Amino acid sequence: MNTPGNPPLEVEPGFATELVRALVNPALTVTDVRPMHGGSINHVVELTTDGEPNAIVAKLNDAEHGEGFALELASLEYFERHTALPVPGVLGLVRSPRWPISGILLERRPGVTLSDARLSAPGKQRVQYQLAEHVSELHTHTRYSFGSAMSEPGHDNWLAGFGPRLQSEFEQVREQLPSVTRRVVDHVIADLPRYLPARPRPTLVHGDLWANNILIDDANPDQPIITAFIDGFASYAHHEYELAYLEVFHTAGRTFFDAYERRHPLEPGYNRRRLIYWLHTMLLHVRIFGEKYVGPCNDVAAKIAR
Repeated sequence: MNTPGNPPLEVEPGFATELVRALVNPALTVTDVRPMHGGSINHVVELTTDGEPNAIVAKLNDAEHGEGFALELASLEYFERHTALPVPGVLGLVRSPRWPISGILLERRPGVTLSDARLSAPGKQRVQYQLAEHVSELHTHTRYSFGSAMSEPGHDNWLAGFGPRLQSEFEQVREQLPSVTRRVVDHVIADLPRYLPARPRPTLVHGDLWANNILIDDANPDQPIITAFIDGFASYAHHEYELAYLEVFHTAGRTFFDAYERRHPLEPGYNRRRLIYWLHTMLLHVRIFGEKYVGPCNDVAAKIAR
């Protein structure tokens, strides 16, 4: 998710060494700490060590964020055990009364985020094909109920979970929206079964799939390779929510969908249903970012009203 900038958090090599020795290898010393681009909520740094692993990614935040990192760890392990989705290996969870912060230590995968990758036109097409291959494989994993992949199975009605989330996002930003948009959102919430299916097949999703959460080895701009997907939350949802999210920030285009549909043909009406998912995303971004997303939110509402 595209969220506000990183909190100020200084990580000295001495403290980083303490973390690495406690969680990874007691013989390692951190020789350098370098900020990494791409962290949205957390402070992300690359730790260089004097041994193996030579490079470690540390995602850190205040101690109160420990539960979120525990969920991220569980998600990464779930993806690694149950799917072919490439994710960084987990090296340790920073969560202890002895430390004033929380976080997670991860394997350093090669590459940069898709947002920062320098790709040729053929290279961009190649990434779209690879993205479709990874997402279509991920979406073959299904079960009989929606909810977190790491907890007990939840409900079998998609709208029972999604509806309250949509309502909650709306109520938190209602007063920031013009009356015409408020009327559209009120109508969608009141008549949600008319717009979305109640019982699509619960499908495993990444949960936050956009360009900043996709790592690309762009050493050869014509032959890039997706090396990892990061910052996911493994859950079973309506797969069209993930597809819509890939579109709303222009991460996936026609090439992606042509390849994806060879395995998972889109059902009639997707272009209409995706608007409801875009609406949810824009409401969430209005809550986090404020006024600059009111316009895009209004645009989506206007398309729904047509």
